Amino acid sequence: MGKVGTFWHNMAVATDLATVGTGFLLAKRHDIPLDVDRMAGEIRAIRIRLKAVAGGATTLTLKVCALANGTQIITNDTTTPIMFNIGSSVAGSAIFDIELAHVQSRLPLPATISTFYKVDAGTVTVDTVEIIWSE
Repeated sequence: MGKVGTFWHNMAVATDLATVGTGFLLAKRHDIPLDVDRMAGEIRAIRIRLKAVAGGATTLTLKVCALANGTQIITNDTTTPIMFNIGSSVAGSAIFDIELAHVQSRLPLPATISTFYKVDAGTVTVDTVEIIWSE
């Protein structure tokens, strides 16, 4: 019998990117290895953990690219509010709803994708990027 229902998976990269500012920079990115042989379904969300939020940063913008040089863009730039942890004004998360089909026969993804970040003001440290996908 085949699979029944929706199965959720995640992949994460936990490497601090300090002083992410108001512009996209090649050095301020995460390279996320994808298990493209196993992935078939949709990328549903990308969750970014933040710390050291400073200088009035209130929103985070995400760009997802097929290449580490910032080209072959996979999604439009997407901006979302920074949600602070309870009791904190310097740490929190930004959650992006993506809904990007990545069934191999329709939209093959590369073996690695790169995520780039910028804020509206000040700086942040991006702590972790997590891709949530379903099949």
